[in-house]
Amino acid sequence: MAIAPRFLDHGEEFNRRYQEADSALTPLSPQALWCNSLLVCPVLEERGRSHQVVLHLYPPLAGTCETLIYSDAGDGYGDWRLDHFEAVRFEQGLDLIWREEGEFSFPYTSVRVQVHGFELQQVWVDDVAAKHKENEWKGDRFQKIYLQRVSDK
Repeated sequence: MAIAPRFLDHGEEFNRRYQEADSALTPLSPQALWCNSLLVCPVLEERGRSHQVVLHLYPPLAGTCETLIYSDAGDGYGDWRLDHFEAVRFEQGLDLIWREEGEFSFPYTSVRVQVHGFELQQVWVDDVAAKHKENEWKGDRFQKIYLQRVSDK
């Protein structure tokens, strides 16, 4: 599924609750966005010169899923980019794999991954252990993140 993302201003209400099922209903004001096995829902946060993209991750319960995000300058001509996000679910967590194509520059200064649907225990970014807080990781572009969930024991 390719989407031209609808970015939310940081002042808009964004209800982060969702049903842990194959699909998630994420209320956006004033309309609803139906997330059917959607991997990421991008949200832009601007603070001064900082432009951070927040990837709200709604992982699949099993198997894999992919989301494509298209970006360009907004004029319909010239350079473009397509960001592929693929999730591979394991019993203990999931891999989030990011592939990029196109010549349009990455338009954000940083990335934040907010995980919904399970509690994070540990995060590895490009095979290096990374810190996380409140079920999210903050950093720069990556190729692969492994998100380990807290076990159900």
